[in-house]
Amino acid sequence: TEVDRIGQKKAAQIILDKYLLDKTLTKEERLLGFIMRAQVSYDNGQSAQSILDFAKAAAAYQDQGCTKSEDCAKLQKTMKYYVTELHRSKKLKPDADLLSSYSIYVKTFPEDKEMITRAAQTAMEVGHFTVAVQYYRKISTNSDFSEKERNEALLNEVAAAEKSNNPQVKKDSYVYFIKHSSDDVKVYEVKYQLAYLAYTQKQYKEAANSFYSLAKEKKGKPELRKKSADLSLDSLAQLKNDSELEERAWEYAKIFPAAAKEFETLARKALMNQVAIVANNKNSGSADYRKFLNRTWEAKLTTATPEEKILFYSNARVLSLKLDDQESYLKAQQLLLAQPTLSEPKKQEIYEGLTAFHEKRLDFKQAYKWALKISNPKTQAKENEFRLGTLADLALLNPERHYRAALKLGLSDGKSLVVRSRLIALSSNPVAELKRHAPELKRQPQLFNDMVLLVYARTGNGKALSSLLATKELRSRSAARFLTNQTVYDRILQLKRKLAASQMNSYAPTALQRGTTERAKLLAQADSLLKESLQLKDITAQMMSLDMIAIENNRFFKNLSQIPQPKGLSIAQEAQYTRILDSKIRPYMTKASLAEQKRQEIWSYSNALVELINDYTQARPEIQKLMSRQVVLLSQVSGDGPLKYNLQSALSASSISPKELASARRSVSENPEDTKQIENLKKLETKMGHPLMPAYLGARLNHLQKEKSL
Repeated sequence: TEVDRIGQKKAAQIILDKYLLDKTLTKEERLLGFIMRAQVSYDNGQSAQSILDFAKAAAAYQDQGCTKSEDCAKLQKTMKYYVTELHRSKKLKPDADLLSSYSIYVKTFPEDKEMITRAAQTAMEVGHFTVAVQYYRKISTNSDFSEKERNEALLNEVAAAEKSNNPQVKKDSYVYFIKHSSDDVKVYEVKYQLAYLAYTQKQYKEAANSFYSLAKEKKGKPELRKKSADLSLDSLAQLKNDSELEERAWEYAKIFPAAAKEFETLARKALMNQVAIVANNKNSGSADYRKFLNRTWEAKLTTATPEEKILFYSNARVLSLKLDDQESYLKAQQLLLAQPTLSEPKKQEIYEGLTAFHEKRLDFKQAYKWALKISNPKTQAKENEFRLGTLADLALLNPERHYRAALKLGLSDGKSLVVRSRLIALSSNPVAELKRHAPELKRQPQLFNDMVLLVYARTGNGKALSSLLATKELRSRSAARFLTNQTVYDRILQLKRKLAASQMNSYAPTALQRGTTERAKLLAQADSLLKESLQLKDITAQMMSLDMIAIENNRFFKNLSQIPQPKGLSIAQEAQYTRILDSKIRPYMTKASLAEQKRQEIWSYSNALVELINDYTQARPEIQKLMSRQVVLLSQVSGDGPLKYNLQSALSASSISPKELASARRSVSENPEDTKQIENLKKLETKMGHPLMPAYLGARLNHLQKEKSL
């Protein structure tokens, strides 16, 4: 001690080493020697050795203890003095050695509250935060400390844990603090830190639930509650749990009125995310579409921006189309158009969509209305006018201005001919319109031929069409034959009336001779008409001629048979007269029989007659009207047979009623993707509907079949 006092540190260390080798030392003396040696080593600049010696002293004390309380107190005091002196010397720059000395001391004398507190502070100062946590935990769990000290230790432990950057240490300290602290305000803050720790560790489910609870805690700080709400939604967003995110966002909008708009925006975004997933999922069904369509309409949009509304109504439109919900689709489109920020391309897209929507449902008036608004720079003006004209035509509106505009703009080929045909059909002066377009129609003689027939069906004016029928394109076609046949029918009917009116006066020889000669001439004309009808290959003219020949030749035979014999003839002369008369009149009977036989054969079977019946049955109303005279005249021909029955059935069969056609159109309108319904409507439209409808429906069927094959 004296050597140490005068500053001879090395000498003191040598003396202490020899002293500690003395086996007669008591435990207390040996412990004190270790403590002194530790102090001397430190003074000698041997810090590590000093701590080692101090640790040996402590270990010896813990192992051997001391027997006298006054010695124990002295030893503790000496050890404490060593640590405090060491601390005093390192006050400006505490280090790990100092912390080690505190650790050794506290482990040796755990009841020393002051040194535990200093140990914790030292651990904080040297940056050993995990060690600091342990010391603060010792304080908070030690009932020898006051409640205030224990509460401060709880707070200090949390602070130390946070500085440690060790997630597990922080979590353990947070949980411990929450469990043992009585400070509600601080507990709420630590709960927030615990939730935030889970968030930073990407434990989003746990974080979302913890933040949700904190956001709803009314006793919490307003700013932390709001942050909790934000982070709970962010956690759910990380989990892609849009369903729960939406639900909680709507709830937060009520809990935090000042931030209602912000949360409602997030809720709507989450809902739209769900809608997008359902709409794009091939496994989604009608129930899914309906559920989210209803939720879309029910969503609160009072705080939504126009852009949000556009997104909402666009998604509602998509779901409506998938559900074929016409009312919702139209509602969504109208609401979209009402948005002030809707771009012009979007408007054009909607106009196109509404046009197509109404087209598919055969509501051509509405389709035309929206098509008028379309301005697509990619579509040629002539094509646009053609489309508008077609829609107006199908809507039973006046398409003339569009059709004429399309032609003026250069519409050509097949579409041009369709337009010209419709202009002729719709014209108040179809003959003049037909002649106006004849130069172009001549390029397709069959269409030209059909248009002539249609104009004739409307006007009955064959004379006005004679110049067209004489053209090389038509002179050998059905239109020319048909109009020619009409004159043949007229001549047959006229001859038939003459034959029926011709009489023979058997009591006046001169009159009898004149009547017989006249009747024979008329019958010869009938033969000529039959020959002409055979050349024309017109089954109606043939049957009318055969019928007239059979009836009138039979009547002529009977009339001649009933002429009285001349008076004053002998028996031989009477016999001779009878033979001569029979030889002259029998050819008429034979001709009548042959004509009747041929007529009957035709009624039994004839390809030409079968074809005529089929053509009439399948013809559109305007064509049936044109054919009706021919068919009615044919039905008036005498005789019986299967084909006559078929002909009469075709005449008596009621045509398709407007009600039936309307019902078929309604079925397609309600089920625009049903190919069977479309095919059925196409058949009906072909028979009596709008002339453009069969082609329109055929194009739709082709489109649907292509979609199915892709």
